[in-house]
Amino acid sequence: MRVISQDGMQDIPYKKFVFSITKDNRIVATIGCTAPPTELYMSSVAKYSTQEKAMKAMEMLRSAYTGMPVVFQNIEPSEKFRELLEITKTNGIITITDDKKSKIEYVNNVIFQFPKDEDVEV
Repeated sequence: MRVISQDGMQDIPYKKFVFSITKDNRIVATIGCTAPPTELYMSSVAKYSTQEKAMKAMEMLRSAYTGMPVVFQNIEPSEKFRELLEITKTNGIITITDDKKSKIEYVNNVIFQFPKDEDVEV
């Protein structure tokens, strides 16, 4: 999944970064969990007027990520795996093809852009 900053100037791979909310309601993307304040401001991807709006934007990001489908080709997932998909709210698509080759694929071409402050309702 790709994450686009609020202003559209940054394009970030979701799985390689940690997204956090700062005390001044910025959402920052860092490779490590901690960084000096100057680095955090350089890694700012969104700014919100309230912490509630920043939290809502983070929920939107998580929802976009967990909504990515998994495609199963010529595989019947176990009941336990189906339960896991339900818990994580990940969509599963099962297909049967004539070639009988089995594969599991995560559709990861999802793009999420942080919304503007005025577009977030809490």
